[in-house]
Amino acid sequence: MDASGKLHPCKPDSQQQQIAVDIKASLASHGFDVCSTIAPEAVHDLAGPPTPLISLLEIEGPFLSRRSESEYVVLKRMIELSPTIICVTVGGGENTAQPETNMIAGFGKTTATEKPGLKLIRRDLEHPFSAMAHIAKILKTTFHVRARNVETDFAETNGLLHIPRIVEAVDINNAYESQNSIKELVATAVGPRTKESLELQFSFARLDSLCYAPCRRSDRPLDPGEVEIHVKATGINFKDVMVALGQLSDTYIGQRFAGVVTLTGSSVDISPGTRACGIVQGSFKSFVHMHERALLWIPDSLSFTEASAMPVAFITAHYSLTYLARLRKGDSVLIHAAAGSVGQAAIQLSQQLGATIYVTIMRTTKGHGVDVVLNSLAGEALTGTWRCIAPLGRFIEIGKRDIASFAGLPMAPFSRNVSFASVDLAVVYKQSLELLAHLTSELQHMLLATPREATPPYPLQIFKRSRVEEAFRYLQTGMQSGKAVVDWEAEDIIQMASHGAKNLILLSRSGPVTPAAEELLKDLRAQGVHVQASVCDITNKAELATTIQTCQMTMPPVKGCIQGSMVVKNILLDRMSYDWFCAALTPKIQGS
Repeated sequence: MDASGKLHPCKPDSQQQQIAVDIKASLASHGFDVCSTIAPEAVHDLAGPPTPLISLLEIEGPFLSRRSESEYVVLKRMIELSPTIICVTVGGGENTAQPETNMIAGFGKTTATEKPGLKLIRRDLEHPFSAMAHIAKILKTTFHVRARNVETDFAETNGLLHIPRIVEAVDINNAYESQNSIKELVATAVGPRTKESLELQFSFARLDSLCYAPCRRSDRPLDPGEVEIHVKATGINFKDVMVALGQLSDTYIGQRFAGVVTLTGSSVDISPGTRACGIVQGSFKSFVHMHERALLWIPDSLSFTEASAMPVAFITAHYSLTYLARLRKGDSVLIHAAAGSVGQAAIQLSQQLGATIYVTIMRTTKGHGVDVVLNSLAGEALTGTWRCIAPLGRFIEIGKRDIASFAGLPMAPFSRNVSFASVDLAVVYKQSLELLAHLTSELQHMLLATPREATPPYPLQIFKRSRVEEAFRYLQTGMQSGKAVVDWEAEDIIQMASHGAKNLILLSRSGPVTPAAEELLKDLRAQGVHVQASVCDITNKAELATTIQTCQMTMPPVKGCIQGSMVVKNILLDRMSYDWFCAALTPKIQGS
């Protein structure tokens, strides 16, 4: 195979020149007969047919973060001349100490959207002199492949190439949509001052379709014993993710909420304005209707986000352990997923009952097994735990995956007089208001007890309402602990203030010149927040130092920083000037 590659060291006597010699020898051994080395400034003089280029400009440090105007012109010329460019970097990847090294990969993907035929490939090395490895193979495998099918990012780890890649299953997506009549959703933007009544909607099996849509507030008269709640926070769990992904067939998302009573029907003891939380079918709405008996008053010591995380977790654990498992003092109990919200609630209740708690099995029970299992695992983990249940034991299944897939259950453990029961509060909600009201009343006593017998799960992962898709994807990973909650009220800075931030410095190039900015400052100060909104360009080191020095006179030491500055310059790279290119990159590089 004949192809020519141009190697681009910055200086003839640099490390790049030595690496270029090694790469040329490697390419020659793989049949690349014509290969020349040129300096960057010589790119302007190249002529002839399009030629694959191998760029070593980033070998001795990130090129894009320190580019000069002449180097920027060279970069544009390279993209103009060659349909295939391999950019060699050193020390990038996931855990890099120099994140600027990864900029070229993002630059390549962005540029490829403007030039569909461009193959800009990043080859990241563990150390400079491993550059010759794999270069020839990458060239050969990409030479005759269409640009849209080329892998564009190769990272070396322990001598092996790794490829970060997500491939959309277009055929499967189309099949889902055709079989399930995906409707076109009309999304509504949400912000800290959104007053419109909304509900969460989604298209079947697509988390990227999650959005808020207008929802007409019900004007029907409330039934006796019924109340209306203005939702302030909504707890979510893995069942909600399964519903959104089409793995469970429910018509609603969300069971738990916290908010403020707005309207009441007859024969109701609770008053409008009362802070309350509870269980309902479909809690991702601005307003929900429910029976008063399934409602809990929120103590003043609990926030809305904390309260929304408690009803389902504690009622599930209480019903499972006390009613079905009949957990007694001295019993042993195995709690799977103990770091989750139900697991933490189960631990609190088991401790109060005097049970012996395990989060592993057999090794700590000397082969006897455990008397009670609270299980949320699936597959072999479920059946393995089931086989280890002690004689007369009680196995409580709170998971949904195996039940929804009609999985089998080994019969042998039943010979030891054990019992297997499943718990789904959605069924309790539909079938027995009396039972749900009784469970809710018992949780209310726990919340009002002194000292309190039920505390919120920890940590609370709180997401803004506008970040609901991010919340669902966080749960989808299965790596979470504590509880995920969507806060319907807090947005950005307001959310920080509601979680105890009392001193805030807000920097911007223009300052609070808009009515919305002035209203934000007014809201923060009304909450007792000491806020200073300074005019400052963070890309100017001297200006930033002066601003920080001024803030130090009235503010305590800085404990954290959120870097959200950006400058948008929407123009194709071919026509983008050096000044505009710098304007877009500088806030993200020098500013950070």
